[in-house]
Amino acid sequence: MSAVNEEECLQDNNKYWCDHCFHHNEARRSVHFSQLPHHLVIHVKRFSAYHRNMNTFKCTEAMPAPLILPCFCRGCYLEKRRAKRGEVGRDGRAGGTKRSNLSHLPYYLTAVVCHLGATLSSGHYLSFVRLSALQSSKCPEQQQQQQQQQQQQQQQQQQQQQQQQQQQQQQQQQQPPPPHQTSHSPPASSTKVDCQWMRCCGLQLDHIRPLSVLNGHNDEENSREQDKLWLECDDDKIKLVTSQEVCHMMRTTNITPYLLFYSHL
Repeated sequence: MSAVNEEECLQDNNKYWCDHCFHHNEARRSVHFSQLPHHLVIHVKRFSAYHRNMNTFKCTEAMPAPLILPCFCRGCYLEKRRAKRGEVGRDGRAGGTKRSNLSHLPYYLTAVVCHLGATLSSGHYLSFVRLSALQSSKCPEQQQQQQQQQQQQQQQQQQQQQQQQQQQQQQQQQQPPPPHQTSHSPPASSTKVDCQWMRCCGLQLDHIRPLSVLNGHNDEENSREQDKLWLECDDDKIKLVTSQEVCHMMRTTNITPYLLFYSHL
């Protein structure tokens, strides 16, 4: 991606034609991105064609994809150039301004779509997805129950406030208060929901990890290793793999990555 921001010199037979002076002039051309999106999808062109008969063939050279992609926006590009030259930015630091914007965060590889096969007309597709323990272990039914409980509590608080205001108004008017009527709302259920999603489609990582992942055990020391787990999706066969295994597979000539999904984590 560093080649995207590189400047191209237009000179010799490739000079720039100016519409104002009507002459060919030397110039520099470059592409810069002022702001980058939260998700980045890269489509890798892994095929080629002969110009004579236009026969296409697959590029089988190994192309390992980086797990971390640094930010390549214009601000970061200029900051790297200043750092190489040893210049000092406005904030007094070497390299330039302080990077506090979320857009300057690096990209992390979250999913890969690969092709397994020797030709374009045959083969099989595999996908690797980075596993996030915090996202995969959340039950949607439990989240809905928590939202309902919060709404019920808010309604009860509003009813109590309205009753207190009515009592204060009656005391000010020195009139006997009418019979007190309270709306009995059903109490929020604190029972645990039997989540069908977790039993069917949910990833029960607590039952899978201690078996074979993380050197056969899972403890507090390996808690950060959860971010290094991936899912290998082969049709209906899904298994856990590590990031090292994913990198090793992409270094081979059999599996070719075609789509790379990067995100700010």
